[in-house]
Amino acid sequence: MNMSSRQGPAHTPMTLGEKKETVEILSVVVAMIVTPIMRHGMGYQRAKVGLLLFVFAVLGVSDLIWPSIPLLVLAVVTLVRGSWQNHQSRRAVRRGELAGDTRSNGLSWLRLLPIPGWLTREERVERFLDPLVCFGAGMAIFTGLDHETGVWVIAAAMCLRIRERYEYAYRDNLRAERHNAMITSYDGLVHMHQMQAGSGPQRLPARAADNYALPTGGPDDQA
Repeated sequence: MNMSSRQGPAHTPMTLGEKKETVEILSVVVAMIVTPIMRHGMGYQRAKVGLLLFVFAVLGVSDLIWPSIPLLVLAVVTLVRGSWQNHQSRRAVRRGELAGDTRSNGLSWLRLLPIPGWLTREERVERFLDPLVCFGAGMAIFTGLDHETGVWVIAAAMCLRIRERYEYAYRDNLRAERHNAMITSYDGLVHMHQMQAGSGPQRLPARAADNYALPTGGPDDQA
């Protein structure tokens, strides 16, 4: 018998895009361990009950393998906080309230502290400060309270940073596409007006186009 007929289908290596997608999915799941605790105002499309129950089950299985009361407390608090924010978001939508994006990962509690203004722009608190504080808390738990809980919190901090990086890049690209579409639409209107006036096509001056740029929070917007 031909040996090749005994072999299964050839393994196809994952593409770069598939690897990035896998990392992104894992980061969303693991980061959910701490997100409902560190954030408020999460949208129900982020604080999904199914995802919260899955995270609770993973931590529960880990607690069965390595019994840890702090880990069990973390699992319960995450489930309760996430479910409550899911309920609040759904209730706001049913009432027709403009309570925030249903896909929002929420705002950091650290924003309530007197932090410098430049940290509050460009989502720097959620992108950098939250993961850093979470990592420090994980290290403190690991060394002074419970190893298993500390490992999970440290892993969640790293995944929180990865998730925020991916999602900020996505939102930044979306803002750029909207900006470019707005400029293109405006240039098209000017072009059509000039053609109707018989002056021939002429592109909108660069400075006038800049007046229609989206705010970025940079120094130019504050000038």
